Amino acid sequence: MPNTADDLARAVGLKLGIIDAVTELSAEDSEDLKNWSRAKHAELRVRSKIYWDEDDIPDEVYEPLKSYLAACFGENYGKSIRDEPLSVSQTQDARLAKLIIAASPGYSGAVASTEYI
Repeated sequence: MPNTADDLARAVGLKLGIIDAVTELSAEDSEDLKNWSRAKHAELRVRSKIYWDEDDIPDEVYEPLKSYLAACFGENYGKSIRDEPLSVSQTQDARLAKLIIAASPGYSGAVASTEYI
């Protein structure tokens, strides 16, 4: 089953601590998180950093994406999300780098063969 925009909004809400495991997001928080996520998705798509659809998020990028979005949106909820000893901005950059690595095609370890003409 694919990870959807709704799943991601809830996961980011959990990561930010605005809901707990048994609470649902308010309609307003859900819409806000989905709208902000769509904007980040579009920005990263334009920069050719991601390839997936908003409602079909691959498992391998779900956790890094959730962490990145929580760092980006924390201040909207009065939370400063940062990884010690990094600043908020550095945390966002570091989490984006992890997301980009997770979204990159894996290196198989195979040696590329070349043929010269």
